Amino acid sequence: MATQPRRRSMSVPARLAVLLLAAGCGGAHGGAHAQRVIEWHDASINTVSRPAVGSGVTAVTALLPDGRLQTVAADVTDGKQLWAHPATIAGRPAAMGVAPPAVAGPPGRAVVASV
Repeated sequence: MATQPRRRSMSVPARLAVLLLAAGCGGAHGGAHAQRVIEWHDASINTVSRPAVGSGVTAVTALLPDGRLQTVAADVTDGKQLWAHPATIAGRPAAMGVAPPAVAGPPGRAVVASV
């Protein structure tokens, strides 16, 4: 009995990239739908979670050189670090990775939570 080679599906990040690309290709351009692209990079933070963005800030969980975790919040427009506080992960299997913090609230009054 001949077997067919198994088809490999796209990885989750690749699927997400395709969806985001497709979403960006349709609809009206400019006007109310235009978004300003903000570009900055902070190589001093060893990020171990996805970034959470909202209310004018971005927050990530980062790994310190000694192995401890911290939640770091930065201004989304210029990348200036606003604060960093120790973070812990309890009861989460290592295979699940590090959950990103959550950001909520009105601009200028952001609330960042990490659970």
